[in-house]
Amino acid sequence: MPEGEIQSYDPEEQTGFIDPDDDGDPIPFSLDAVEDYHAGERLSIGQIVVYEVDDIDEEAISVRRVSPGGYG
Repeated sequence: MPEGEIQSYDPEEQTGFIDPDDDGDPIPFSLDAVEDYHAGERLSIGQIVVYEVDDIDEEAISVRRVSPGGYG
């Protein structure tokens, strides 16, 4: 699975972007794709995640946090 970090997240829209480790273009994701998200938790800028990319929509699916924190 590719790895990257949360680059941005808009809690109102429940969408954001992952900055991939391979220096590719940012990958969009929606909150629904975050496997370990629980109500009341926040996504933080800088959190490390692993994910898969849907080849048709070119967005991240099966996003799983590797690091608990971040700096946002």
